[in-house]
Amino acid sequence: MNIQKEYLAEVGLRKKVEADLDRLIHRIQEMEEDNNKQETWRAVEEKKYTSWEEEKRAMMDMIKKQQVMIDKFIEKVDQWDEKEISGDDMGEKNDSDKDNIQDPLIEDNYTEPVDYNASQDSVESLGSKLGISDKEKKEKDKEGPTRRSDRNLDKKDSKIEDLAKERAADKDNYEK
Repeated sequence: MNIQKEYLAEVGLRKKVEADLDRLIHRIQEMEEDNNKQETWRAVEEKKYTSWEEEKRAMMDMIKKQQVMIDKFIEKVDQWDEKEISGDDMGEKNDSDKDNIQDPLIEDNYTEPVDYNASQDSVESLGSKLGISDKEKKEKDKEGPTRRSDRNLDKKDSKIEDLAKERAADKDNYEK
């Protein structure tokens, strides 16, 4: 009986120890899973951080390029202001303007140059440039009133009463 009691006591202790070991193993597994999760989160955060750093570098490069362009434009404006103050000829192109000349576009083919001096001319000089003169106008008045359209040039001038009679006659012919 002693042996049985010892055996039962040993079995009871083993069950307690096994239960404690199972709890410890389970805890260790949970801790390992937590560590793995934390490592993956760290890796994800590090990857985000590196991508943000790359975007930041790209943005900074773009900002630097834009600042260089702005500085160039400011220099050009200052040069133009200096030319206006000193009275230099604004029509001449300098070296910096030659760099910015672009190839003519298709739209440029449709635009005609405008002569602003024409608006400064008197009516007579403008008319002579365009080939219009008062003599032609006087001759047209002598010939009679001009027609409103080219399609009516071959038709003779008639009075309203004559036209009404012709229409009535045409109408009667259609009914027959």
